Amino acid sequence: MMPVRPPRPCRASDCRNLVYGNELYCELHRASARLPDERLSAARRGYDYNWKKLRMMVLRGKPLCEDPFGIHGDQPVIATEVDHIIPLSRGGENTLENLQALCKSCHSRKTRKEGVGGGKSLESNKKRPCGQSKNYDREMEVKG
Repeated sequence: MMPVRPPRPCRASDCRNLVYGNELYCELHRASARLPDERLSAARRGYDYNWKKLRMMVLRGKPLCEDPFGIHGDQPVIATEVDHIIPLSRGGENTLENLQALCKSCHSRKTRKEGVGGGKSLESNKKRPCGQSKNYDREMEVKG
């Protein structure tokens, strides 16, 4: 007799339904779950060799986060990502005028705000200052 794999929670966020066997999602979320091969490659989405060169030009010219949310205050934060002000998916272009240098936190926040891509809601990170660790709130409680 083969061992039976124990049930596990569905991988959809905040879903408490159990899945059995090799399934990853419950019946409710299976149809809406994004399959890995549904997304085009980075190059097919416009992030090719020319994008990499343009990205490096932007980061060399603007090494600090442009802070579109005004949350850095006087503290400079290193930019590590380049963002399309108007996303490519909404008609934006790979031009210097449409690009801004951002830190990882600001880029993620902007992406969530625009509703492009997945991830947590903007509310879940509103207390944590940009560039701080995920444990920032807990660290502040210990210090306080």
